[in-house]
Amino acid sequence: MAQESNQQYHFSSEQILDQAIAEGKLYGEYLNNETLSSGIYHLKTGTIDPQQPHQFDEIYYVIAGIATLKMNDMDYPAKAGDILFVPAKVKHQFIEIQEDLTLLVFFSKKEPRGNE
Repeated sequence: MAQESNQQYHFSSEQILDQAIAEGKLYGEYLNNETLSSGIYHLKTGTIDPQQPHQFDEIYYVIAGIATLKMNDMDYPAKAGDILFVPAKVKHQFIEIQEDLTLLVFFSKKEPRGNE
């Protein structure tokens, strides 16, 4: 199978993070196609997470750091190696960021069942 010349298949999380930080952004997107979007999200210790609920399901993989994910009225620990799932349109925010938090983020591009 031939690879499309404009499609990238290998990414450096360090480069994505460095570029986002250089641009003053919290999120550096590196993939956005018909079915999936993904990026690196970075919050410094003590930062307030400004995000709002998203239209699609989301998965976070914690690359580094320690924090708590507040989702609705529940709190979930977030530390390196953890995987966190947030359903579409659910209020969520990282709080109590004790160590700089770096997350690999995956967004589905399909509306959840019942919302189509």
